Amino acid sequence: MSSTTIKGIIFDLDGTLLDTLGDLTTAVNLTCADYGQPILTRQQVSDNIGNGFKVTITKSLPGVDASEIPAAVQKFKDHYASIYMEDSPAYEGVHDLLDELKKRQIRLSVVSNKVHGYVVDLIATRFPNHHFDVVYGEGDGQKRKPDPQGLMEACDAMGLSVEEVLMIGDSEADLLSAQAIGMKMLAVSWGFNSVEKLKSVGCQSFVFHPKEVLEAL
Repeated sequence: MSSTTIKGIIFDLDGTLLDTLGDLTTAVNLTCADYGQPILTRQQVSDNIGNGFKVTITKSLPGVDASEIPAAVQKFKDHYASIYMEDSPAYEGVHDLLDELKKRQIRLSVVSNKVHGYVVDLIATRFPNHHFDVVYGEGDGQKRKPDPQGLMEACDAMGLSVEEVLMIGDSEADLLSAQAIGMKMLAVSWGFNSVEKLKSVGCQSFVFHPKEVLEAL
């Protein structure tokens, strides 16, 4: 990656540490049912994810008038709030990666565009044995990626310079937030965006299994 020693890692959450597609698909399909729209597959929902819930719901409910989308987004949020902890496991190999990073005394943070309370709950239940210096999600005064606010807060909390920290994520927003402050980024192949799509938006460095993160340090 660089001659600079990496002392900290900032992880994205959805599509990077956790496979949250199961719960997202359930919530989308409950919303589709509310509006008499066809049920979608996991892959279709994955293709619709990106740039916020409004975009996801607009793509997922093509038969719904634009004037009804704000209400549909709220229905989706209500559904998701009731099930977001049911089917969102860690990806295979993630726990082993975090264990090894802990042994190497690498500082860890999570910066997500998910609602802050959900991020806190998911990290606490999925990774109870790991400490993250910052667990950051969308909320009052907390800006979404590609704004680099979360990354900067994480660097400050870890006591590290931007050059000493690596961003790991699965989206263009992750890349743009890192680029905004000159931070290195690794894109994961197992997330919600294909390698081809990530290359098309400018991602250059990839890992295809969590263990490969260790080789990139």
